[in-house]
Amino acid sequence: MNLNRNNSCRSAFTLIELLVVIAIIGVLVGLLLPAVQAAREAARRMQCANNFKQAALALHNYHDTFGSLPPPGTRWNQGIRDGRVANGYFSPSSSSSAHSWVVSTLPFLEQQPLSELYWAGVQELPRYGQWYRIKDTRASHPQMFQAVSTGVPSLVCPSDSGRKEPYKSSSSSEPPMPRINVAVNAGATQAFSWGNQSTPGLRGPFTFSFPRYFSHGENFAAVQDGTSNVVMIAELIAGERERDSRGAWAYAVGTYICGGGPSNLTYMLTPNANALDNDCRDRPGRCSSPASPDRQLRCTGGGSRGFQTARSRHPGGVHVAMCDGSVQFVAETISLRNWVLMLAQASQGQIAARLENAQPSRCKQL
Repeated sequence: MNLNRNNSCRSAFTLIELLVVIAIIGVLVGLLLPAVQAAREAARRMQCANNFKQAALALHNYHDTFGSLPPPGTRWNQGIRDGRVANGYFSPSSSSSAHSWVVSTLPFLEQQPLSELYWAGVQELPRYGQWYRIKDTRASHPQMFQAVSTGVPSLVCPSDSGRKEPYKSSSSSEPPMPRINVAVNAGATQAFSWGNQSTPGLRGPFTFSFPRYFSHGENFAAVQDGTSNVVMIAELIAGERERDSRGAWAYAVGTYICGGGPSNLTYMLTPNANALDNDCRDRPGRCSSPASPDRQLRCTGGGSRGFQTARSRHPGGVHVAMCDGSVQFVAETISLRNWVLMLAQASQGQIAARLENAQPSRCKQL
């Protein structure tokens, strides 16, 4: 008689027990996943804040060297070096192929070799009237081609990752231009309107078109509302398609933000304004995805009156660096009044009454 017969039978999970174990594992994963995602976003947000701190420091070093911030965008001719000419800075329009503030700031971003390559490449380009256009770069201009194709990693925020086609304005033979997420503050109104920019209370620390036909960066002494109160640079979501100019690092039209729409203070774009609302879309110099389902990247066609607001992939707001170099996280729920006052460098009560005519309610929140 075998007394160990029952002991020889191996126990096993029943189907119900197995399903229970799987369900418990699923619940645990469901509980842990948000915490993991939150930790990853916190790390990305910290890295983005550090990048903004470095960009702000570079702009302060530029200011200390030249006595002003760099021009936000410049049409450059034979006499220009590092974005500076004897009689001012030739202003771009919002559809111009002029270079951005980043080009002038490269040496202060520890990108001296890229700066030298870029300016050597300028000499390869054909003249277009009295100036040179980045969009004329071809493979026959090897130095400029290489410079424009090189990215600036210190100006990229990791939260805005994913599929990003390099920028090309019109031709497949152009160099693929990488994108960044740091944009200069061009004021509380339409950035390229000389009429809007002629109102001192609307201008920011970077001016595209005042005096007329010239762009410039301000001396910090002009920031009358206090350098700790006025935005110097802000976060921008880079375009994802080849013909979308937002975030193209070397193009003036890709690396700025402003507060105003097409007509003074008729309506304003606050951070992360709902782009699914037709009144609250960016109007970059070039826009390739007007029907995008993305509430932050949908856009409308540009032209000489382009505008775009601060946007980010961070939940709840955007990073900015103030004119004193401090970095802040501005909630997307900020009131229109407070956002406008953060963009204007010398409001001094000049625009308070005019804010009564602004219409933030046209930007519907989802």
